[in-house]
Amino acid sequence: MKMSNPVFTPWVDEHDASFYRFALSLARREVEACDLVQRPFYIRATKGEALGEATKAKSWLFATLDR
Repeated sequence: MKMSNPVFTPWVDEHDASFYRFALSLARREVEACDLVQRPFYIRATKGEALGEATKAKSWLFATLDR
C-alpha cells in the first residue's frame, strides 16, 4: 500500500530538516546532500507501509541514507 499525501507530506515536513543536515554531514556539498535526501523519501513515498511500521520510519530513513 502506498503512503497517501495526507500522511506523507506531514511526515516529510517533520523529518526533512534533520535528515538534510545528516545528508550534508555525509556529502559535505549541498548539491550532493539534496540528491541523497531525495532517494529515501522517494522510496518511502512509493513503497510506504510495505517497508514497515510508520513509527519506525525515521530510523529507516536515516539507516537508508547512511548506506
